[in-house]
Amino acid sequence: MRANVAKTVANQKAVATALEMYRADNNTYIPMYAYGGTFNDYVPYSGLTSPVAYLASLAAVDNPFASMHHKNTAENTYDQKFEYTPRKHGQGRQVPALAGLQADMYLLEGVGPSQIDGIPGSPNYPDRPSSFAPYDLSNGLRSLGAIFTTGGVYTPDWIKENRAF
Repeated sequence: MRANVAKTVANQKAVATALEMYRADNNTYIPMYAYGGTFNDYVPYSGLTSPVAYLASLAAVDNPFASMHHKNTAENTYDQKFEYTPRKHGQGRQVPALAGLQADMYLLEGVGPSQIDGIPGSPNYPDRPSSFAPYDLSNGLRSLGAIFTTGGVYTPDWIKENRAF
């Protein structure tokens, strides 16, 4: 269990580094969805491997707790990867692909050892409680909380106040 927590933190740091390199080159973070495309677990992350390899492979976006995680009612494998949300600070909403807004901050979330998704209000998880509680090892190895990494121009207060890593 501790090894999976450490792997999650290390993988999120690798993805965060790749996102920052992408932003340095493009003045924005990768979009959440491919333009005109449909939802896919590896989109948007494919923008970090091609045409420029900011990540050597997409293995870094895999959530180590995913094999233990409940299947969501959408019947997709979204929680197999870190959930990625780019935002434009001050806009209060996600930045879709090519919407004319350049993302200047992001959030990565990986379900933690409790295996409960931390995104509130998701219709795909009607039987699960939700919480934005960051995972903290000091609360117990299997305590409630997701493992978050943020980057960009702004870090939400709830992350700053509860950062465990």
